[in-house]
Amino acid sequence: MKRINIAGTSILTGTALADAVLVYAVALARLHRFEVAEVPFIDDDGTRQFAQLVLGDGCPIWTSSVESDGAELMDGIALAQLRARTAELEPGWGGAYGDFED
Repeated sequence: MKRINIAGTSILTGTALADAVLVYAVALARLHRFEVAEVPFIDDDGTRQFAQLVLGDGCPIWTSSVESDGAELMDGIALAQLRARTAELEPGWGGAYGDFED
């Protein structure tokens, strides 16, 4: 699991999802664009929620690894959407996922 830290707060999500958000944010920043990404996360009470994150140039964002007794949060649809949106921004560059394999 990883924590996405953004705008003075954080959300807990799956490792692959957090990595995809980070790569998408970098792609947006490279193009000086902003977009909203919907990301599933685990709330403090353990329920699954969705957050809408504003990503882009000048939006500080970072991730950190978290040890968790719970199951890794996985959402194939959300992950595929994030990866597709990144690839649309810079088709030749979207292969950066080699550094972030599931």
